[in-house]
Amino acid sequence: MKDYVRDSFGNKGGKVVLVVFFVLLIALSVGGAVYVFNGNKLFEDNQSVVRTTNDNNTFGTYVFTLQDKKITMKAGDIGSLRFKADDNKAKDAIEWSSSDRDTVFVDPEGRVFALKKGKATITATAGYYSSSCEITVKKSKKQEGWGYSTAYTSNKAILEKNKNSYSDSNLYSIDVNRKKNCVTVYTYNKNGKYNVAVRSMVCSCGQGDATPTGTFSIYTKTRWQPLFGNVYGQYVTGFNGDILFHSVPYEEYENPDSVEVKDYNGLGKSISMGCVRLAVADAKWIYDNCPEGTTVRVYEDDIDGPLGTPPSMKINTKKSTSWDPTDDDKRNPYYKKQPAFKGVEDSAIDEGEQFDEMKGIKAEDTAGNDITEKVKVKGSVNTDKPGEYLLRYSVKDDMGRSILKDRIITVKES
Repeated sequence: MKDYVRDSFGNKGGKVVLVVFFVLLIALSVGGAVYVFNGNKLFEDNQSVVRTTNDNNTFGTYVFTLQDKKITMKAGDIGSLRFKADDNKAKDAIEWSSSDRDTVFVDPEGRVFALKKGKATITATAGYYSSSCEITVKKSKKQEGWGYSTAYTSNKAILEKNKNSYSDSNLYSIDVNRKKNCVTVYTYNKNGKYNVAVRSMVCSCGQGDATPTGTFSIYTKTRWQPLFGNVYGQYVTGFNGDILFHSVPYEEYENPDSVEVKDYNGLGKSISMGCVRLAVADAKWIYDNCPEGTTVRVYEDDIDGPLGTPPSMKINTKKSTSWDPTDDDKRNPYYKKQPAFKGVEDSAIDEGEQFDEMKGIKAEDTAGNDITEKVKVKGSVNTDKPGEYLLRYSVKDDMGRSILKDRIITVKES
C-alpha cells in the first residue's frame, strides 16, 4: 500500500495520505463520530472528506449530492433544494451558502428564498467537499395592484370578452341589496342574460323603505351635486327620481377634504336618507363605466350577493385629514401611502432560546388602522441550529395595497 500511495501522490504526498488514513482507522476503532461525504459519482470522486459530529457514539459513511444543478424560480418563491443521502443524519451536517444573498438567500435548513431577479449559486458544503446548484430568479409576473377601491372583482375574462364583442347591449346591470348594503354589478353571459358577477361594492342605503325596491335605469350624471341637508356628493348617478348613487356626503362643495367622517365610517350600515352612498372610488366607477340606460334593480335579501359584501377602508379618527381614502385625487394624503410595519427588524437570539415571530410586530393599513391580524409570515427559525434565518412578512389592506419586508434572525451558537 505504501508503494501505491507514493506512486500515486509522490513521496511527501504519500506520507500525508498515510497519516490521514491511519487517523481515520484510529477514529473508527474508538467509536468516534466521523461522517465521510463523497461527490456526485459517489465513491468515484477523490474528494471525500471527514467531518466530525457531536455524536460520539455514531460513525458511518454518508453520501450526499444535490439532485438539481440548475433551477429557475420566480421572485418571491420559497423552496428547498432536493438532495440524496444514504442516511437522513447527513442533512444535519451540511452547511449552506449563497453566492449572492441579496438575490437568493438560503438558511441553515436549506430553505431557499428567491428575492429578486438575477442569478446565484447555492452551495451545500461538508468539510472540503461541496455540491452546488445555480439558481436563476425571474421577475414575478404577479404584480400587486395599487388599489383605491375595496371592491371585490371576478370573471375578468368574460368581462374582457364582452368589452371586445362590439355588442349594442349595455355592458353592465346593477343590483342593490338594500338589506345587506351591497351593490353587485353583472355582465351578460353567452345567452345575453346578466348573471355574471364582475364587481361587488359596500354601500349605505336608507332605513326601512327609504331606498325603494324595484327595477330602474340610470338617467343622469353630475360630477358634484348638492344633496339634502346642505351637503354635497361626488360622482352622482341618478336612477330613480331623487334616489342616486353618490359618494359619502361632503360638507363643502368641490372640497374633497371635507367628507363627513362619521358617515364614511358608517358604510355598510343603513344610514342614508334613501340614496345609495358609496366610497368615492366606487361611485366614480359607476359614474365612469355605467352609461345612461343601465338597469338598476333594488331588492332585499338575507344573502349579500354572489361575491359577498366587501369591507370599507375606515378613516382613522386620530388623523387630521377628512379625505376619503379611496379618492384617486393626487392631492389626497392617502394617494401614495401604503401599509406599514413596526418591529420587523433584524435581531439575534441565543441557541435554544424561545422565539415568537410576531412578538413586537404591528401592521397598519393605508389609513393607519391596525391590521396586525392580517400579517402573513413565510419562513421559520430553528432555534436549536445556529445560523441566519430569513423571515418574510407581508400584509395587504382592504384597498389591495400591500407591503413586504424581510427580517433576518441570527441564532447564536452557545
